[in-house]
Amino acid sequence: MISSLDSNLGQFEIPSKFKKIEFPEMGSDKWYFLNSSNLEYFVENQNNKLEVSIINICNDFEFNITDGKLIGTSYPGDKETFYFQPTDTALNKIEIKRGNVLFVYDFKDQLYFIESIESEIYQKGIIYKLDRLGNEFTYNKVLEIQDTPLAFLMHFDTLYVATESSFISIYDFKQKTIFKDAIWNFLYPNSIAYFNEENIILGLRAGIVKLDLKALTTDYFESEDN
Repeated sequence: MISSLDSNLGQFEIPSKFKKIEFPEMGSDKWYFLNSSNLEYFVENQNNKLEVSIINICNDFEFNITDGKLIGTSYPGDKETFYFQPTDTALNKIEIKRGNVLFVYDFKDQLYFIESIESEIYQKGIIYKLDRLGNEFTYNKVLEIQDTPLAFLMHFDTLYVATESSFISIYDFKQKTIFKDAIWNFLYPNSIAYFNEENIILGLRAGIVKLDLKALTTDYFESEDN
């Protein structure tokens, strides 16, 4: 899922229904309780206010370009596809790539997309540069992420990615792992809300996490809805 932001400063407040708790040990009864929750919390920065909503997880997305949309879809049976749908309905869609493409972003007037690849052996993300000449789309790999990417945010020229168990930043295609083996493992981040370096929020299953990139701390907040 994609979160958005346009502000990097301002007042910040965790909604009152979220209470800070010590994250339970992996494999404990409490951890299994959180892992099995059916509540997925999506976070956004809306005018310097943290907005949190409950969503149904869906990896489908649309990204508008001049004459149509780039669309990623996920269907049962390994039928994920990434394609271009022209605005002119008389024209056919153009398949760009088969695979679980999760996110498209613009960096210095060039489009890139991120694919998640999972197997029994490894989990990783791949960033591709997307080029177009007329109705022909091509792509080239530019970077690998060594974990399953789940949530994304482009803030100015920095791409933030929350994976299954880490949080990374990518600037000018140089990758930095800020948190590794993080507490949210198996709670599947779905969104990122940025306020400043001390207040970055991840939306995930059963609650939210606050990241402080200066102090390098992570705080978990459980919802009273659980």
